[in-house]
Amino acid sequence: LIATGFISIGPKVLAEVNESKMRMDIVDEQIDTFGRVFLGLTLGCARCHDHKFDPIDTSDYYGLAGIFKSTRTMDTYTKVAKWHENPLESAAASAIVAEYEARVQSARMTIAALTEQQQQPGGASRNSDDRGDSTEPVSARLERLRNELSALEQNPPEFPSAMGVTEDQITDLPIHVRGSSARLGEVVSRRTPVTIGGVKRPVFSATESGRRQLAEWLLDPQHPLTARVIVNRVWRWHFGKGLVRTTDNFGVQGEPPSHPELLDWLAQRLIADGWSLKSLHRLILNSATYCQSSAASDDLIARDPENRLLGRFSVRRLEAEEFRDSVLAAGDQLDATTGGSLLKVKNRGYLFDHTSIDHTDYSSRRRSLYLPVIRNNVYDVFQLLDFPDPAVPGGDRAMTTVAPQALLLLNSEFVMNAADALAARLVAEPCDDSARFSLLCLTVWGRPATAAEQQDNAAFLAAVQATLTSPPQDSLQARLVAWATACHVAFAASDFLYIQ
Repeated sequence: LIATGFISIGPKVLAEVNESKMRMDIVDEQIDTFGRVFLGLTLGCARCHDHKFDPIDTSDYYGLAGIFKSTRTMDTYTKVAKWHENPLESAAASAIVAEYEARVQSARMTIAALTEQQQQPGGASRNSDDRGDSTEPVSARLERLRNELSALEQNPPEFPSAMGVTEDQITDLPIHVRGSSARLGEVVSRRTPVTIGGVKRPVFSATESGRRQLAEWLLDPQHPLTARVIVNRVWRWHFGKGLVRTTDNFGVQGEPPSHPELLDWLAQRLIADGWSLKSLHRLILNSATYCQSSAASDDLIARDPENRLLGRFSVRRLEAEEFRDSVLAAGDQLDATTGGSLLKVKNRGYLFDHTSIDHTDYSSRRRSLYLPVIRNNVYDVFQLLDFPDPAVPGGDRAMTTVAPQALLLLNSEFVMNAADALAARLVAEPCDDSARFSLLCLTVWGRPATAAEQQDNAAFLAAVQATLTSPPQDSLQARLVAWATACHVAFAASDFLYIQ
């Protein structure tokens, strides 16, 4: 289900009126994602013409397109198109189905019995229950029950299901000249790109789409790309840059690996460990390379300013989700609840458009993992911190340093609320201000406070309380304001935003 959901989850123009164009646009998105994610190749470039740089031609593209065209992603293509969903079988789902079917069957049996009663002499005017429990005439009750049954059948409960794909009509596609479905060329049998050698090419049957054969081809131990691409992705997420810095492009236009022997060794190790990503993470995180300090001598920085040779651990900025979760955790506001969804609309319901509908809600304090990703209305905090475009696959993230990010830290209500919560927690601690500031540094910066920082904080707290235009009568309230300001400064500091 996870794999079929991955194929299906890409963006779609559900109001597209040209069905053939919509189908091929969906196939194109799937091929482009497949190529970038698993092969590190920009296969989508070959939809209209042979690839300008890599040895991928249009016949390779349409050989793969036949596999995805033989896969059902949508149930209907008429406006508004409806994507396919696979049922999630479970005891709870079975109980929901059984209860619903029992209600429908009971209603039908009652209607049938009343219909038979109505057909008897004088039955139409007789009460609907001979025992006297109901004074409602049979005809009136029949009309009511039929309306209730119709409403029940038109509004079934939401059975657990997941967006995904299944098999469709098996087909081989002709080349679409310049990508147009109106100009068709030679039919290409379903196949994998011929230039990817070193691995046995799969044989596609007339009874299957070919997704299974394609997956087996990807996971062949002799495949030259699959293991290297995933290893490079894992490395990138731990170190900020991949061994191949163009994470999605291992082709001619991509960068060569900085450590090709290491990339090959890690790929072979991943395969030998049964493709266990957990083992790969453990191997990397326990390595001497990962455990290095960010501190480096001037000579080392001069010799390798971009740290391509991994002589130190590169300073890394918190990504958008890490920033949000860290702010909430430091303010003791993070909701650690697991599972479930934060979406409040029904399945296939409209969530957001740019004119009249907006049901997006990012106020939850649960981990960012659970926040919905609305492609046309991304959380503004995430947008400012280089959250990637969710409409296209991306194996890397930009790391910009621009003024709006500083303004976010200084003026965001989200950050200020966390600072207020942390200040209340610190002031409630039964200790002196020096110990409170040490706790603040450990909580927000992950390190103890220095002696100089202790002195600066004491002076800062005094200065803030002295500059309050309307000092609160309650001295505790004045201390809360001062400490909230100190906490806010801590959140805005580079020590919080950057990992060393």
